[in-house]
Amino acid sequence: GKVEDARVQYLDYLPPLVGDADLRFDGPVDDLLLSGTIDIAEMTFSARIDWEAMVLSLREERLTGSAPEARTKYFSMDLDVRADDTIRLRNNVADADASARLRILGDTARPGMVGEVEIDPGGEIYLHEREFEVTRGELRYVDPYTFDPDLDILLETDVRSHEQDYHVTYGVTGPFSDWRTNTAADPYLA
Repeated sequence: GKVEDARVQYLDYLPPLVGDADLRFDGPVDDLLLSGTIDIAEMTFSARIDWEAMVLSLREERLTGSAPEARTKYFSMDLDVRADDTIRLRNNVADADASARLRILGDTARPGMVGEVEIDPGGEIYLHEREFEVTRGELRYVDPYTFDPDLDILLETDVRSHEQDYHVTYGVTGPFSDWRTNTAADPYLA
């Protein structure tokens, strides 16, 4: 089946997307496979994000346990999801555009995902009431069944304090469930 310019909202915690799909559903009845490609033409994250509540709700056990094996398998999946600069972040956290190359695999009992999402350099992230420019922003889904992406984010901003200008960099790395930050300033700040 082919779908063009469709509007779909599959998960209630994600915004709807508009795009095209070229899908196949075939195989023996007891081993069906949904495969194909989904091209996202538009997806906008505009809802306000409460960082504190989100971080508390996404504890490690929830991230790693988000795809239990006890559900019924209706069919397997092998879907390529592509978004070429068509994801928009327009909320209290960011004003940026992003691209994605993801692969949905596994089955309906235990879905998985691998791939990456990349925020375009030059976008803005709002952190601690300050605007940071995105130098690098990548989320990589490596283990398909944890939904715990590896983060590689580098943000920069300029700050004026006590008649001195500082260039501040703020890096976030590691898995989302255990990320680490690295902050530096030029000239040096304690």
